[in-house]
Amino acid sequence: MANQGLVFEVADVEELYRGGKPSSWEEMIRRAEKAGGRRRGVSGPEAREMAYALRLLHERGGSIPGTARECYLQMYEVLEGIPGPGVYPA
Repeated sequence: MANQGLVFEVADVEELYRGGKPSSWEEMIRRAEKAGGRRRGVSGPEAREMAYALRLLHERGGSIPGTARECYLQMYEVLEGIPGPGVYPA
């Protein structure tokens, strides 16, 4: 994913926090997966990428970020750490 950019944006992550901060990682991931099925807003690829990033964050341990912006930054960080095609880690 590195050097490829992200498909989702901060506004997409803000949708996950609409109605309040999710109570668990499972709920957060469920919200991300459902986001792609909405009529407007988040598309299927964006929803899949968000759910994948959230799973990676969950596996790292720790609590759910308190704000959408903080969550976006953590999601960005975890996805940028994955080498892209043809890129080998040093």
